[in-house]
Amino acid sequence: MAGASHRKLVQFLITRMQALGYRVVASDQGYAVLGRDRVPVPPLVARHSPDVIGARSNDPIICVGEAKTPGDLRSRHTRDQLRDFASLPDSLVIVAVPFSAVGRLRETLKELGIEESPHFQCMAVPDELIRG
Repeated sequence: MAGASHRKLVQFLITRMQALGYRVVASDQGYAVLGRDRVPVPPLVARHSPDVIGARSNDPIICVGEAKTPGDLRSRHTRDQLRDFASLPDSLVIVAVPFSAVGRLRETLKELGIEESPHFQCMAVPDELIRG
């Protein structure tokens, strides 16, 4: 089960996606209700299920949101997820992390060879706003 910090990061992802014009079409189980709208749990994208998926009519039409706490960023699972999400055509991938973990995320993306990917965005959230 996701911790409080992860849940807060996902809420920030949802807000960012909506601000970019995406309609949230799938969200992790703990966030299955958005106002009055119920959305399903995200399907697998390549081999992994992201935290949030958004869609809109203009490019990029798909937005994948993934929340990562500092401890997540070195795991094999996270590395595999980021590789898979980087391979999606016509998509935007937003990775939300606490501000204190931005360097670690950039390092991980560099190690994976995707730090220059034009469809990856890092969303840095002040640590004070997400502490459990």
